[in-house]
Amino acid sequence: ALIWEEEELYAGLAKANWMGRLETLREEPLTIIDAAHNPEGMASLGAYLAEHYSDHQITVFFSALQDKAIEQMLVSLQGKIDKLIFTQFDFPRVATAESNLKTWETLSQESAMSNQAVSIDGKGSKPEPKTMVAADWYQAYQEELKLFEKLAEIEKKKQLFLFTGSLYFVSEVRNRLM
Repeated sequence: ALIWEEEELYAGLAKANWMGRLETLREEPLTIIDAAHNPEGMASLGAYLAEHYSDHQITVFFSALQDKAIEQMLVSLQGKIDKLIFTQFDFPRVATAESNLKTWETLSQESAMSNQAVSIDGKGSKPEPKTMVAADWYQAYQEELKLFEKLAEIEKKKQLFLFTGSLYFVSEVRNRLM
């Protein structure tokens, strides 16, 4: 039997990390990847964003596989983000950025028609995010970084760039940005 001191266990757990799960790739501006790829993972991510980053301008780069429950995944981002960039990566089953945008637009219309509050966790919610489609996620990220640098001179807002929606997408982003 192994005998561990409680302090050693806590110290070991504090050093543990899960690559691709709320993993910080860059501190300034804050750039995080999260491998949420199903409704449950996205719900956890949405709650985490509301709890820890509600004071940040949040830009999400989203790409998912076409066989995923994309509408249910996206609903968790409503009211929590400021900009949503739909993109795609090189993979046979990837959903197109355009189809994900269309799903978002339908979801937004349904939410508006039903007059539902988008905040499901009781925290304040953000207005409808600006959306766009980017064929190349890396180029879009570089453009967002340039925009951030220009605006940082004028405004002192905290910024978070988040990549999510697919394990494969997050893996590609991690490999390219690390």
